[in-house]
Parts: sequence; C-alpha cells; structure tokens
Amino acid sequence: MTEVKLTARKEQALETRHRIFEAAVTLFDRQGYDSVTVDDICREVGMSKGAFYTHFKSKDQVLLEEFVKIDEHYTELLTEIEPLEQGVERLERFWVSSLEYIERMGVKVVKVVFHSEIGPSRKEPYISSRTRPVFRIVEGLIADGRGEYIRDDMSSAELADSVIACWRGLVYEWCLANGAFDLVARGRPIFALLKSGFQKA
Repeated sequence: MTEVKLTARKEQALETRHRIFEAAVTLFDRQGYDSVTVDDICREVGMSKGAFYTHFKSKDQVLLEEFVKIDEHYTELLTEIEPLEQGVERLERFWVSSLEYIERMGVKVVKVVFHSEIGPSRKEPYISSRTRPVFRIVEGLIADGRGEYIRDDMSSAELADSVIACWRGLVYEWCLANGAFDLVARGRPIFALLKSGFQKA
C-alpha cells in the first residue's frame, strides 16, 4: 500500500495537536482533570484560545480522541487475529495485545482517562459504554468459540462482561501502582484463570 505523504501544513497541525494533548495530560495529572480549564491548557502550550479551538472543541475532546484511537486499535487487532483457529486463542491474543497497547499509552495518560470518567464533572461515561467496539469484539470472539470450546450455560454477553471487567480492574490496579509492574506479565496468569473458568469441561 502506498504511503500518503502529508503536506507541511498537515504535519504542523498534527504536531500542534500532539503538543496540546501532552500539555493537557500533564496538567490533568498535576492538578486533576476537573480543575483544568482550556485557558490553563492554552497557557501551558503558549497559544490563544482561538488556536486551541481550531484543533479541539473542548478539553473533553482532547481525551475523547484517545478513546477513538484505542477503539481503532481494537478493530485493527480483530483483523490481525482472525487467522488463529480457536475463539479462545483469538480472545487471548486480543487480551494480551490490548494490555500491550495500554502500556504504550503510558500510566499517566491512562490515569487521567480513568479520572475523567469517574470525576464529578463527567457527563456520559465512555469507557463503560456498550456501544464501544471492545464489547462487540469480545462478545463475538466468545460466540465464535461456543459449543466446542466455550461453556454454553452463560450467554456470550455475560462472559464478555466478565472478561472486560477483569481487564479493566487489572488496568486500574496498574494505575494505582503508578505503572510499577509489567501489565502484560501480570495479565497472562489472570487470563489463564479466566480461560479455565469459561472453557467447556
């Protein structure tokens, strides 16, 4: 596939958006998500509010775009793991790759994301929204393994909720530890326990 070369203007816009994101996350981490204003972010970056609004509609959108990137990653990952034979194998690969991606995001960003979802000024929660691709993907991977590999006394949706809750809890523990442990290494035995629980006897 031919790589599309960005114009100098588009490259500059992407660089500016990245600077805004880095400044915003630093402020969110230092002062708390709810205490930071667009004015604060603009001062940190050294730009006008008008320039900020050229790139983002609000401080919420700065983080929302990170969620969009995560969901895009989940969708791309589904294509990558398709050749694996069993639904359980695909689910395990999805679990590990998701944790790898979260580690690459960095604990500071993930902590801010969690705070934005549980803070007093939150609006509609995004992490737990069942419209996100992750719910559809995990439920689909479990449904693929039904009958031959995965127990059938619980619905695919129920099992998917359990998998995602464990994954989210592990990531939260990682945030509480300020990234002090290897997320993927800690996650592998947890998935093994989950796997033994939802596999067909």
